[in-house]
Amino acid sequence: MKATVHLLKLFTFFALISLSSCQDEITEITQPTEQEALVPDSPLARNIFNMSTFSSSASSIVTNTSCLAIKLPFNVVVNGIEITIETEEDYDIVATIFDEFDDDDDELQIIYPVTLILFDYSEVEVNNNDELEFYIEECLDSYNVEDDIDCITFEYPITLSLFNTAFQFLNTVVVNNDEELFNFLDDDFDDEDVIAAINYPINVVLFDGTVITVNNNDELNNIIEANDDDCDDDSNTNISLNDLEALLLECLWKIDDLEIDDEDLDDLYEGYLIDFRENNNALVTSPNGTVFNGTWSLTETSTSVKLNLEINGLPDLNNPSWIFREFDDDDDDDEIEVKFRHIEDKLELEQVCTATNNEETQNLQTQLTSGEWFVALYLDDNEDETSNYQNLNFTFNANGLVEVSNNQSIIQTGSWSTFVNSQGQLKLVFSFSDDDDLFDALEEDWNVVETTDNTISLEDDGDQLVFEKV
Repeated sequence: MKATVHLLKLFTFFALISLSSCQDEITEITQPTEQEALVPDSPLARNIFNMSTFSSSASSIVTNTSCLAIKLPFNVVVNGIEITIETEEDYDIVATIFDEFDDDDDELQIIYPVTLILFDYSEVEVNNNDELEFYIEECLDSYNVEDDIDCITFEYPITLSLFNTAFQFLNTVVVNNDEELFNFLDDDFDDEDVIAAINYPINVVLFDGTVITVNNNDELNNIIEANDDDCDDDSNTNISLNDLEALLLECLWKIDDLEIDDEDLDDLYEGYLIDFRENNNALVTSPNGTVFNGTWSLTETSTSVKLNLEINGLPDLNNPSWIFREFDDDDDDDEIEVKFRHIEDKLELEQVCTATNNEETQNLQTQLTSGEWFVALYLDDNEDETSNYQNLNFTFNANGLVEVSNNQSIIQTGSWSTFVNSQGQLKLVFSFSDDDDLFDALEEDWNVVETTDNTISLEDDGDQLVFEKV
């Protein structure tokens, strides 16, 4: 079936499918001029039609076309691994398996029978690859997928008014979704005595979520043509190793979503922050201030960028092949997220930094690593325990390790980390390797109160800790 637009053949079709009728609103309808009517095969009519067709670019990794899609759910075997595609996000699992190795031959087998959804929203069951190929070829012969417009959509419902050729009002039609709009434009009934016009104003939604109010046909056509290819650039799913490295080093990252072996671990890791540091050092800080040391690195193949993450004591995070899938940069709320997958496992990180976070943390890190420090004051519940730390020097290394020494040797080691929390408070936390009441007392969630060239003042729930440079 050729996909052609018949905008003047509308009234009989809508009477048959029983869409909304509003005969009692005749007095509220403004008669359209010839410029306000929808004209068959005009640029606007074709653009509206191309906005309404069914398409699924995500499913093209399975069908090799966006002209049709397989109705969810269905099963596939990807490089020997059987997975169930239940949502459009699950197509990402297929891509992740394909990207696992750069030098293998990727194989995908669809488990039949499956139901296809064609570009005109009709459905058909297929039982093998030959039948699938038949419908793909038929779809491509009937509809040019390059004309499909996914980057801009209508904010439904929208209302159209129907008139006779003398521009006398006949009826109104309410369209609630793309499928109804497609059927409106592509019906097989012929009534050349009916003219249609959109009841403005209407809203359209751009690819980035921006909502624009449109007041006439010219505005609508201009907006469609100005934005019809904005989502063709898949830059949010492609990133170089250097760009991803720079992004991860910018700030701390909150574990926003973690799924391992079909188990949702979000609650277990809520509030954990990952600090990707220079020289491939990584620190993970728990909400109670416990710091876990580890390493990270990136590798790049012709098809993907992979994150190798190894954190001591947190095996759920450890994977040599977290494959980068996407980053989201939401200008509305200043949130940046990066998403990694490994087969069906998922790691999603949300950037945690304010405008001053990077500068504040870097300044504090530079100050701490500039020399040795001693405890000039330690108040625990208003009790002065400074003398317990007499003759002990603290050395903060750039790799996140802290060493405590007396006059002769190192007596304790641990890790340290700085970050700005969601309330904008600069923090300093410690985690020491050996159980020792003396150093366990310092494992607080310290607020950085004041810094000078030679002092760093900290506070936590009334406790006070002041370091002075040796």
